Amino acid sequence: MKYFLLIVWLFYSVNITAEETPQMELIVLDLFTMETPQQCDSQSESFLLMAAAANIRINKNDVTAWNPETARLTLDPKKFTKYKFYKEVQDHCFYLSINGGIVANGAVLSSHSARLSSSPTVRVFYTENGIDLQLASGNSSDAKPIHVDELNTALKKQP
Repeated sequence: MKYFLLIVWLFYSVNITAEETPQMELIVLDLFTMETPQQCDSQSESFLLMAAAANIRINKNDVTAWNPETARLTLDPKKFTKYKFYKEVQDHCFYLSINGGIVANGAVLSSHSARLSSSPTVRVFYTENGIDLQLASGNSSDAKPIHVDELNTALKKQP
């Protein structure tokens, strides 16, 4: 059953033509608000179904800047307001898909959150220019950016 749900999720999240396929897609499970970051470590059947039904999907077209040195991406402020992001994205679970495969899943947390996590975390930085995201190994002072090379390949601007 798990493989069937994975196929359903991939069918809904990946377009058939290569031109339309987002190389990177951050899927936020907006139907589920987590109580602890550890709840987001799952790739269970119910989480895969929520990923297939998710309304919040961030891809390359939603990113206005990518900095590989800090592994931070800046979201388009016209599409993502701080208030909406805070209410609908932060404190939810995510799946990160690159080229149609799940490379990470975990929690979306503010960079100032007191919630500690040693699982993959999308750290949210609210800046003057809008919202920056960083995929890290967790949400602690020693957390390091992860999947930087894959994100760099997916997010670099084509000539």
